[in-house]
Amino acid sequence: MREIVDFYALTEWRRGEGLGIDKKRDIDLGNRILHIGQPKRHNYRVISISDDLAVVIRRLVNRSAGSNRLVALTGPAIYNRFRRPLAKADIGRNVRVHSLRHTFSTWLAAKGAAPRKLQELRGHSSMATTAKYVHPVSEAIKMDMERLKLQKANR
Repeated sequence: MREIVDFYALTEWRRGEGLGIDKKRDIDLGNRILHIGQPKRHNYRVISISDDLAVVIRRLVNRSAGSNRLVALTGPAIYNRFRRPLAKADIGRNVRVHSLRHTFSTWLAAKGAAPRKLQELRGHSSMATTAKYVHPVSEAIKMDMERLKLQKANR
């Protein structure tokens, strides 16, 4: 599940978008490009694959060896596997896989990403929609986030 959480945090995709990734059609590790189908808009967009995301994708490819899909789970299975440890830790009911979309936008905004670029990455037609996903952080938190990296054990 760690790779799946990392994948969604590093791509900001909806659960269904991640489930629709075909390993052969949508992933180009050589050119560091990931195609994403957008069911809500009936089209595709492309994002760049970061170093950390490339590691996560390779791990997911290995884990889903018998499937054409990158994430070889169903939507309910992801939901249940995501919720169990949160419930054990008594973490709020409002935390869900979709919360990782907010995490992505907040991380990038804290790193100085331009609002228009965030809108483009997220595939939103309206800046107002994108703004709902960006949670402002203080300068102190921004400085702390500079240290944010995936754990080396997961690389």
